[in-house]
Amino acid sequence: MSSAPRPRILVIEDDEDTRAMLKASLRAIAPLEVHVATDGAEGIRLLKAGRFDLIVCDWNMPNMSGLEVLQQVRGWDASRATPFIMLTAESSEDRVLVAIEAGATDYIIKPWTLETLGEKLRQHIELGPEQRSRS
Repeated sequence: MSSAPRPRILVIEDDEDTRAMLKASLRAIAPLEVHVATDGAEGIRLLKAGRFDLIVCDWNMPNMSGLEVLQQVRGWDASRATPFIMLTAESSEDRVLVAIEAGATDYIIKPWTLETLGEKLRQHIELGPEQRSRS
């Protein structure tokens, strides 16, 4: 019996602690293949090299913001439809609207809960029965 491939998630986050917490949280929700990038440029390199089922990206990063990453990703045919969740500490409606207008699928406000992260994950990617059982 073959098992379904695990969904591939890319986390783009410059803060080491937040990156580690996101990776651990995602893996606690479901058996996922989680890849991490320490900044927008590294995230772009990983996206050009392979396909991902979901992107979780911090907004505020040095050198290249999450919004700039989003704008590049939405410009490529291969990733135009990939769910993109913007992670931000700012919850102003203006900020959220800018992200949605740029093509973000959703957003999560820091600090997040495991429940919120799991809910967003299930909304945007298909988790098979063996993956849903862990959440």
